[in-house]
Amino acid sequence: MNDRAIVIQHGFELSDFKTLLAKMGVPTEICSGALPTAESLRGAAIFVIPGKRLAESGTPNLSLWPRTVAVGDDSRQVLLPRSRQ
Repeated sequence: MNDRAIVIQHGFELSDFKTLLAKMGVPTEICSGALPTAESLRGAAIFVIPGKRLAESGTPNLSLWPRTVAVGDDSRQVLLPRSRQ
């Protein structure tokens, strides 16, 4: 199915995205377990994944994935851009 969103989660960690996408009328597929293959992501408009999960998954070839949103948790560790001098 084209123009669908795929959300990967364990439990309900990204349930807000599912709710938001439903309100926007975007068909949403929820996945758990291993990362989907590039083939199973084909035709998706967007892929939402916890940032920690993406970082721990090695180095997937993101050029084969649809637009990907990596969602951070509420930890205090953040990456800040360097100031330009």
